Amino acid sequence: MNYDVINIGERDFLQRIEFLTTKHKNNKTPFVSANIFQPDGNTLVFPPYIIKKLKKFKANGKKVPTLKVGIFGIVFKRLQIVIDKKEPQLVVGDPMEAAKKAVAELKNKCDVIIALAHTRYPQIKMLAQTVEGIDVIIGCHDPIYRPNTEKFGEAVAIIGGSKGQYIGDLRLDFDKDKNIVGQLGRTVLLDKKIKDDSEMATLIRKFKADKAKGIRKHANNIRK
Repeated sequence: MNYDVINIGERDFLQRIEFLTTKHKNNKTPFVSANIFQPDGNTLVFPPYIIKKLKKFKANGKKVPTLKVGIFGIVFKRLQIVIDKKEPQLVVGDPMEAAKKAVAELKNKCDVIIALAHTRYPQIKMLAQTVEGIDVIIGCHDPIYRPNTEKFGEAVAIIGGSKGQYIGDLRLDFDKDKNIVGQLGRTVLLDKKIKDDSEMATLIRKFKADKAKGIRKHANNIRK
């Protein structure tokens, strides 16, 4: 689906850690998380951020050789993100402290810093107010539909809701010095007007068929 990066959320770990780490190694799209650690509490499971270089970028009609965009991810703090007790129990660190560290490392390397925040609205607002240097916050997991962007200090936030029902569309205007001078954004409902990705639709149909087969088998075993 042409994503540049994926921020890992707590429910992704239902697929098991080994599955995610293997996907991360083999996938063209990198995974990031600045505050999910191995059981030792010090070693990150995934890289905290990536730096994306946009070449031949246009700002007010003028070509900019390269725009460097730093993108980091955080997840809200939970006591447990791995349900299976046989699996290594990962540690979720303080998202605000992780964000501060990521921004400190990115600010001298990038023109724009984007936070991918898998958390609720109050924490997104707190992130913008607590951590200086974030230009854009792309949020999710909040069930309340928010159709437009919101400005918290210097950061603009767009929140795509939960369960993949919406997608955020944010467009930024830059001046010649690569500063953000304008923005236009909205959240778009992924309804029937949006054509399904054929590969993903096939995968979902197979999943539903396998699930139905498993339910029937379980029901037959109960009857026996």
